[in-house]
Amino acid sequence: MEKIVIEWLLFPMKSSSVDISVVIPCFNCEETLERAVESVCGQTVLPREIILIDDCSNEATRIEMQRLSQIYTSPRVLLFYSEVNRGAAAARNRGWSESSGEYIAFLDADDSWHPKKLELQAQVLKEKKPNLVGCSFAVCNDTVPDINQIPDFEVSEVKPVTLLLKNIFPTPGVILRSNLPLRFDPEKRYSEDYKLWLEICLKAGACYKLETSLVYLYKAPFGASGLSADFSKAQAGELDTYRSLLQQRLINPFTFGFLWLLSNIKYVRRLVLRSMQSV
Repeated sequence: MEKIVIEWLLFPMKSSSVDISVVIPCFNCEETLERAVESVCGQTVLPREIILIDDCSNEATRIEMQRLSQIYTSPRVLLFYSEVNRGAAAARNRGWSESSGEYIAFLDADDSWHPKKLELQAQVLKEKKPNLVGCSFAVCNDTVPDINQIPDFEVSEVKPVTLLLKNIFPTPGVILRSNLPLRFDPEKRYSEDYKLWLEICLKAGACYKLETSLVYLYKAPFGASGLSADFSKAQAGELDTYRSLLQQRLINPFTFGFLWLLSNIKYVRRLVLRSMQSV
């Protein structure tokens, strides 16, 4: 695995913007959306645009989207609406299709970014020309950790075997090329992001990860509210992802069997941990 140590203070960006479109799906998120948008507008290197995709939200969310588009003007905030709730995968695909940037970055409406996220990832985009670059995340409460310092960190090329064993890319940390001939599976509500990352890694390659936390989640990735709270459906979604890879002949039957077993072991472990926490 190729690893490069980045000392980010030695590599200041020369431009004030990068050719990245930021896509944020919106579903009944009026209480958290401004935090997400503000974290994008507060980047040390700004993206081309922010695209808010309504997924048949309540009226309060739509009003909030309109308000934010008026008060945040650099970068521009574009609004698109849906009269049918189709899920995050379809919303991200819609934003992807409406984007004009060379790269697409994803952010969820209840999460936020470190101010230097795009600057640091843009450096990797410039130097490595990857198809996908991600980063790590930190789980917060209502406050963000100290963001004034980032220690030196490594940038690692992610091989398929690493990603097959575990989804190491939180969706709000991913930036990918907009011209990739792949999309999120709109029929999936669980593991749709993992499926796309694997397809990119197995078909196109050139995937990298910054080994530092530049994304802030305000709920735990497992066992909290939202889709990730339903362990059984999440695990079924993961198994369906592996099954799709097998059908596409991106993995062989032996690899599928191993991943099926590993997924079930992780599922049982999560159930045990949750039961221990509830005692």
